[in-house]
Amino acid sequence: MPCGKKSSIKENGWIGTNNRALSWVPWMAVPSRLALIGAGVGLLSGGIAMGFEQHLRPMLEAGQVAETTAFITPLIFGWGLSAFMLTMLQLGEGSRQKTPVTHCMAIIGALGYLYTHSLLVAGLSGLLAAFIQEFCARMFYNHGSNHLDPPAAGITVSTLIMSLLFKTQYLGLSLLFK
Repeated sequence: MPCGKKSSIKENGWIGTNNRALSWVPWMAVPSRLALIGAGVGLLSGGIAMGFEQHLRPMLEAGQVAETTAFITPLIFGWGLSAFMLTMLQLGEGSRQKTPVTHCMAIIGALGYLYTHSLLVAGLSGLLAAFIQEFCARMFYNHGSNHLDPPAAGITVSTLIMSLLFKTQYLGLSLLFK
């Protein structure tokens, strides 16, 4: 089943984790820790995006870089650093293996900054992405025998929400930050 085994859902509840025994990343599932990691990574990635954008904007105006490059580079740099951290998860042992999985929060934090040019929105976006990622894990991964990647599902849902909120062709809330 895409949402997991019926027996596990019946025993633990749909978003239950059996005191984190079913969690995909149990050391990160504590809500206070998840909030701190999400907001922090969102702020960090937003700050990285701000630095790249400030460097690339004059180059874009001078025609030295394409518009796509000026948007994608700030967007994915923090995400790439977070994805690189996954090597500790794969290759580490014991406490070194317990690294947070943050690439969802990083890319959404940068997206929040790029839509609004606000580090506050970047931090809030990372926070939102952290909880959406955890919710996706609880809905589609924890009780299942398949692998629907929680960060990928979190990126998908968070990007949809961010686009609906901030793109001018939808709600256009990014105009409030200009």
